[in-house]
Amino acid sequence: SFTQDRLSLFSFFPTIRRLLLHPALWCALAVLMCVGLARPWVEMGFWDDFSYIWCARVLADTGHIVYNGWETAILGWQLYWGALFIKLFGFSFNALHVSGLILAMATAALTQRVFVRTGLTEWNATIATLCLTLSPVFLPLCFTFMSDVPGFLCMLVCLYGCLRALQAATDRAALGWLVFAALTNAVGGTARQIAWLGVLVMVPFAIWLLRRRRGILAVGIPVWIASVAFVIACLQWFKHQPYSLREKLITASSFHHSPVLGIRITIFFCLPILVAFLPAIPVRKKGVQLQCAVAVVLLAVVGIWISRPAFYSGVAHEARLAPFSTEWVTARGLFQPPNLYVLPPFVLSLALRLVLTLLTGASLLALVICLFSLPSAQPARGQDERISSRTLWFLLGPSTRAYGLLIETRVGVLERYVIPLIFVLILALLRAYQSRIAPRISGWSLICTAVFAAYAVAQTHDFAAAQKARLAAVRQLQAAGTPRSQIRAGFDFDGWTELQLKGYANDPRIQWPPGAFHPVPPQTGPEACREDSWVAIRLPDIHPRYEFSYGPTPCFPESQFPPLVYRTWLPPWQREIYILAAQG
Repeated sequence: SFTQDRLSLFSFFPTIRRLLLHPALWCALAVLMCVGLARPWVEMGFWDDFSYIWCARVLADTGHIVYNGWETAILGWQLYWGALFIKLFGFSFNALHVSGLILAMATAALTQRVFVRTGLTEWNATIATLCLTLSPVFLPLCFTFMSDVPGFLCMLVCLYGCLRALQAATDRAALGWLVFAALTNAVGGTARQIAWLGVLVMVPFAIWLLRRRRGILAVGIPVWIASVAFVIACLQWFKHQPYSLREKLITASSFHHSPVLGIRITIFFCLPILVAFLPAIPVRKKGVQLQCAVAVVLLAVVGIWISRPAFYSGVAHEARLAPFSTEWVTARGLFQPPNLYVLPPFVLSLALRLVLTLLTGASLLALVICLFSLPSAQPARGQDERISSRTLWFLLGPSTRAYGLLIETRVGVLERYVIPLIFVLILALLRAYQSRIAPRISGWSLICTAVFAAYAVAQTHDFAAAQKARLAAVRQLQAAGTPRSQIRAGFDFDGWTELQLKGYANDPRIQWPPGAFHPVPPQTGPEACREDSWVAIRLPDIHPRYEFSYGPTPCFPESQFPPLVYRTWLPPWQREIYILAAQG
């Protein structure tokens, strides 16, 4: 008996070793390590999540979901997840941010497995996962209570279920995975409505692909109809909740921005994968030299054009160069709250932005040359093509197009909205690389991924450092007897103040209860010195005596409090928060 126990114990060790060395686990641990390096643990909200954290606290205290006039996401199960952490560890912003980190780690692990299920090798799937989850657009969300990562996680779960259904060996297994995909997405989409594209679009296409299997139509269609009914019921429930906000699919401001913006952002954050096509160009092949010469001339013309001072002058033109945005992930670092009057300094030099822009263009041209010059090959020996390209794009294509259309009709497009599109583009690029070039992607992609990850860690740290500096300045003012309602320190801080004062934000889209919205008198004074109107309308109960800024401004004089100095990892390495004396 003792010998049998020893044999059983030794046979257990290889299982543990395989688990500890599993690529999906290492992807999750990489997210944890990078967030830990960034040290972003600050006791205040991050962007919009102050509102979500407020709802989670109310749910933990009362057992009811109560909105506060800021949320357009339904939140659903995410609030119960946050309330669980409040019950276990007590209320704090960091407790909720830890809950978001756990979901981000789960997302990283599942992303790696989904990539493998779609036909990528383990190595390529791991690089693809790191490219996505350690990118400057994804990593800052990993320690927040925002709904972007939970929504993306729910879409991944649905895709994973559909892939398992398509690859199932038996009809019963296929049916079980299909029902799993539909039901989990119906429930999971309560965190973020756009995640319901899984059950609304992806699942019916999976049913069509599996229609010849026994029982799929008989069970799949009723389950899909029940899921759609559940989605409609949830939307109707949300519509009638006090202080909930609903956004129309098409508004007067829809399509006011070019769809090219979202495309450029998506392509840029896939650069670590795109760059692998540059050394793969078959330069010795007949006709390719001419294509390369045309590409070089084209890049030279573009380089001369974008180097002109008139091209990049002004804040509105910053989006013309990499990273192609003036919001969220920008040349000035992670996006700062809009009611800090002076913009933060540039952290990416103009020369570096020009290089990144041209490198993105060169990698894109390299992709085109490779696609036209290299034939599609059969899978290499030992390489398992788990799903055909036709089946995969039939499954993903409609939901991806629907997702792109829905974010395009929003008033603004932030980089965090395109995370699912980055996932799809990375998948397409790596399947093309595997089928035409090699089973294992170039090491240049790993190097580029590491550079992007290092920048993501640094920009996340610097944003957290700015938050800590603002909190220190607030405590300094409060120690001098200034009430919180007379301090304007960025809308993530001010939003929490408004909820403490009034219980909800003053949004004109609130329809229930009637009369909740109170019109705010228009601001006076020079336009450059006015508070952001979007914030001023929603946070009317803050009457500041002190304003915060990243530098001196002619709008307000400096107060008797000296600027608060803090250090960052990206240049300039020493920055200041100015405490200005507000007028009026």
